[in-house]
Amino acid sequence: MSDRNVAMLIGKLGDEPEIITTSTGKRVLKFSLCTKRVWKGADGELREKKNWHTVEIWDSLKGTFSFVERFVGKGDRVDVEGEIDYSSYEDREGRKVWKTIIKARDV
Repeated sequence: MSDRNVAMLIGKLGDEPEIITTSTGKRVLKFSLCTKRVWKGADGELREKKNWHTVEIWDSLKGTFSFVERFVGKGDRVDVEGEIDYSSYEDREGRKVWKTIIKARDV
């Protein structure tokens, strides 16, 4: 069995998808996705935890890119399948900041 990096999320878009063009002319569509978990606490009360994920779709995935661009908007519930990717940058104070991104293959 080979190792795999697979992320599967079901959630709602927190904002409208945004298309960014890179310096090399490639386009990437980005949106935030909210997932939540609900459970019953020890006191019997319902608890909820929300997590926000950054999702990217590169224009090389023509079908998925154009589908999201045309039909998906803020508040829509979507299933996302892709892989987890990490990147870092330095903030204004010179500290290293890590970002976790879901690179979608299918929505």
